[in-house]
Amino acid sequence: MKISIASAGFGLAIMVCFAQEPDKAPAPPKVAANVQKLIDQLGDQKFETRQSASKELVKLGREAVAGLRLALKHADPEVRMRARGALESITSSPTYLKSALTDPDKSVRRQAAEIIEQLGGKVKELAPLLVEAIKDKDEEVREAMIMALIAVDPDNKALADTTPLKASVKGKYGKLLKRIHVPADKASYTEFSDFGQYGATDYAGHQGIPAGYWVYVYPHWYIWGEQKK
Repeated sequence: MKISIASAGFGLAIMVCFAQEPDKAPAPPKVAANVQKLIDQLGDQKFETRQSASKELVKLGREAVAGLRLALKHADPEVRMRARGALESITSSPTYLKSALTDPDKSVRRQAAEIIEQLGGKVKELAPLLVEAIKDKDEEVREAMIMALIAVDPDNKALADTTPLKASVKGKYGKLLKRIHVPADKASYTEFSDFGQYGATDYAGHQGIPAGYWVYVYPHWYIWGEQKK
């Protein structure tokens, strides 16, 4: 804060200026000492020590996630490889996913939904939680939760008339790669069109579109990465 005093006729004018503080970068996540110790051991010279540390980190579960994510950028390739393996084991477990679905961080919730979508029927016990999660306040998270529920339980009544279900052609396609807004295509493709595989990279002003399976549900095109058998 800066205060300046200026003379104005017979009086004094006091001007108070509040300088904006620059935005602070988010603080890096804190890693517990026991987790950091185990991560350091992932690069130990002894195989037994590395193997034991990997197993202990997986046992710690969610407590180890933040540290393992940081370890993915470690200088030692052995540490990176083992951190990735431990992280995948933890984040694909039903125990982790149950808690992640209600995490305060929307990115964690969305990532959990994306993992569940990949696991599909292997985690069908999570369907009731996903039914609640499709009511999420964030639009992107809601859509990710719907996609996860389609993969886990495509006949669930909660999916009735949802746009992503229609766009996946009732589970025919999976792994949503991109969604682009093209309302003008209604004139050519009506409200719905299962166009199929297409390799365009630029379309209707949208760039960098991956090749995939295209489905039009007005007003969006949905580009899918895989067609399920």
